[in-house]
Amino acid sequence: MKKIINKIYTLFAASLLLANAAMGQLPLQQGDAVVTHSPNNSIGGAHIVVRTIRTSNTTTALMNGTPWLTPAKPVNYNHPFWIADTLGSVFGITLDDRPSPDIYVSNTQIYGGVSNKSKIWRLSGTTGIHSLVFDFHNVARSLGNLKYLRVGGNENIYVSNWDDGAIHRLTGNSAATTLWNDNTVFNPKFGLANDDPKYLPYGIAVRNIGGNYRLYYSRISTVSPVSANEVWSVDLDAAGDFLPLTETKEITPAISTVQPIADIAFTADGKRMLLGQQTWYGFAGLSAHGSSVAEFAFTAGHNWGSSFNNYPSGTYSSHTNAVGGVSYSNNILQADGTKLGCDSTVWFTSDAATLGSVVTSQVVYGIEGMKIRNNGFNDAVFADEDDYTATCCDKTYLGDVEVFKIPLDCNPCSCGHWATNPTLNGGAIPGVPLIHTADLTQGKQIRPASAGAGPIGPIVIPQNYPIQFVQGNVSGLINATYLCNGDCGATYTWEIKNDATGAMLANGTALPVDLAVYNNQLKCGKYTLVIKAKCGASNCESLVIPITIICEPVNCCKAQIDISLEDHAIYAATNIPNPNAYSTANFNFMLNYSLPMSEVRVSVEEFQLKANSPNCLNCNNRPVTWGNILSATLNGTAMPLSGTVAPPTGSLPADYREAVYNVGTPLAPSSAGLSLQLSLPAVTELSCCEVKAYVCLKFTFKDTQCRECVQMVCGEVKLIPKNNPHVDNPKDKIEIKKFNVNH
Repeated sequence: MKKIINKIYTLFAASLLLANAAMGQLPLQQGDAVVTHSPNNSIGGAHIVVRTIRTSNTTTALMNGTPWLTPAKPVNYNHPFWIADTLGSVFGITLDDRPSPDIYVSNTQIYGGVSNKSKIWRLSGTTGIHSLVFDFHNVARSLGNLKYLRVGGNENIYVSNWDDGAIHRLTGNSAATTLWNDNTVFNPKFGLANDDPKYLPYGIAVRNIGGNYRLYYSRISTVSPVSANEVWSVDLDAAGDFLPLTETKEITPAISTVQPIADIAFTADGKRMLLGQQTWYGFAGLSAHGSSVAEFAFTAGHNWGSSFNNYPSGTYSSHTNAVGGVSYSNNILQADGTKLGCDSTVWFTSDAATLGSVVTSQVVYGIEGMKIRNNGFNDAVFADEDDYTATCCDKTYLGDVEVFKIPLDCNPCSCGHWATNPTLNGGAIPGVPLIHTADLTQGKQIRPASAGAGPIGPIVIPQNYPIQFVQGNVSGLINATYLCNGDCGATYTWEIKNDATGAMLANGTALPVDLAVYNNQLKCGKYTLVIKAKCGASNCESLVIPITIICEPVNCCKAQIDISLEDHAIYAATNIPNPNAYSTANFNFMLNYSLPMSEVRVSVEEFQLKANSPNCLNCNNRPVTWGNILSATLNGTAMPLSGTVAPPTGSLPADYREAVYNVGTPLAPSSAGLSLQLSLPAVTELSCCEVKAYVCLKFTFKDTQCRECVQMVCGEVKLIPKNNPHVDNPKDKIEIKKFNVNH
């Protein structure tokens, strides 16, 4: 009797232990991930083949390329029965639509070294206990992947079967533990007149098209190359049964043609399709580092194009380390599980997700999460599948991933995200962190307004996009695009305010913003352009674009100074008779100043060469052609030149950038004539060529109290040979602008 009581107690204790263990991460929360794993490599020798990862709450994840590790990350969970001895080797995963969804997994042969079992298992969403759903009793090969779909009152599981090359539709009851029925079988022909046994379906997904459903499946081959690199589809009827005559090829994706597509996922609106590849040795085992994750956007009919969202898989090599599993998530990354957005995140399995860095030496093989507008690995979360990251690794041992998604009302217009940085004249404006000085001095953590209440996790700092203009030269088109969720487009409002006064300068309701319209109103100072996006009735995040208007400063000394160009002559030499020739420009300036000056300097501050065609420019790297000062005089007195002093003036290596007048006796308040000769490049004799030299000269005046004033004289010189029949007087082809600068 005592032995019987002990056995009863032992069984009770074991069942209690299993029940307590099952509660670790069950039931799944919206956003949690389920992953499969090869039994060939498992910490502790338990041969675990299924785990759950608490990806619903990623507030403790650092999105700067740093692995998300325990204890910041919850420890991954597995039920004691989720092992190879119980379930066999499994790859495919699907979830049913119950409030605490059950997990379904299918046997596979892709890891090698296991028998070709062909069972589908249900793992209870509350207890984790396993039960058999169906056994195909395959002979030659295992199963591919599977997907669950409820249509009305009909529950279906679609399974790609490599033993007969068909897709099977199982029907049953997810609330019961009874076996499901092999209801109907669909034999994909992949566009061929007859079934070809070498072509098999693998990855499977169901797309909802306005309440109508279509089953998508990838094509693989039993002969090399194993990937046929195509995705096909077939319509489903109101009960979820196949309509074989509707079979259609959807896409031949622009990814590796030698690696099979193992998994497919769709956004809730059916407008984006995610594909995950595997690197194969063949049907007997996985290799690594040759497969991609790629996303495509629906265009029309059965046509798909790139979504232009980039999901590099793993930090190793060329970022083609995908293992086949892909899934969308409604949980926004680095949020606490309450911040949701329709298909705002993608998760996928990746070999060599991280191989260590200057931040951490941990090696992560597992799943990788990215925002849909990926910004590279700084916008990624890396989670290891077996929580063992000290040394390498689970290479070739990873499997599928499926994220629990509670359907959101994604069809009405709701907030999404800005597509890219705002642009100025079509070029992206770089963003910088938007941090307020007061917050920094008070040691505050910065929280976006959208973050809500609760403890502050890793900080997400919004961006601003500062630009600068010189007063009087404000122009350019500022544009931006906001992508709403749902079948709708964004509307915009914008306003420009003076930062100092808070006064509204301008506003509008359409993009782009043409800044040239407000050139005369934007005086010296700081302004802020705020572009607000709205999706339906929802006010969404704004773009903040600080605009600084820089003034041309007034003189720093008391003198009244004026510089005028009295005369000039341009002699444009050609390089045909003399390859070492250079052009010259003679300028005669009149300097007017109201105070005695102890020194006057003139220097070449900027030199640019422009042409209407690259063919009009000579390949000449001799310094003498770069706006070199050949000579300068002030009131007839030579001004010594400074720069490279070794070569004689006018020689090919000469590079003199400044001429100085300082004879010890101050110049009396009056006017003085300054003559300057510059050397410029030689040009071709082609009449169709127009070559210009943009030159900025800085005139620096030092009064008797050592206060300096600076005036810039800039202009464009057209270099046109005298024998050019299209120009009567090349001497007149010069445009000059001058302005004062504080010094």
